[in-house]
Amino acid sequence: MNLVLIGMPGCGKTTLAKELQREMGWEMMDTDEMVVRWTGRRIADLFSISEERFRQEETKTLKRIMSLYDKKIIATGGGVVERRKNREILHKGGFVVFIHRELDEIKSLINYSRRPLLKEGREQALEELYQRRLPLYRDFCHMEVAMDRTIFQMARYLKEELKRKEIGL
Repeated sequence: MNLVLIGMPGCGKTTLAKELQREMGWEMMDTDEMVVRWTGRRIADLFSISEERFRQEETKTLKRIMSLYDKKIIATGGGVVERRKNREILHKGGFVVFIHRELDEIKSLINYSRRPLLKEGREQALEELYQRRLPLYRDFCHMEVAMDRTIFQMARYLKEELKRKEIGL
């Protein structure tokens, strides 16, 4: 089983995954990086074709990761919950943790220029994504944690919670 981190862009999934890698000794994978590696295309290039094209490649990547790997920490893209198939793939092969960071904090941290869905309309687009995705994250996850500590503290807390809940990771 893999540990899967979901949440909004800018919530800290990738940074937390790197710290969890150090803390737990498991390899960390970022689904967006794997899409780029396995397609040979940048995320922005896939989005320039269409968001649907990116989502198709994301789904293929998730299937591949979940079939090939075990005991990995997987940081997903923020929109992974947009497709039911993605949710099914991740839920079947992983313990899914929603990393929840408040919208105002995300607004202050996010680099809009690196986010294809947020380049235009910036804050309004982010607010709309947050409102649409928040229920999906909550309904889909096995566990929700608030990003209200340092990354080091979050990694330690998450590791201890998983141990306490006797999750077979």
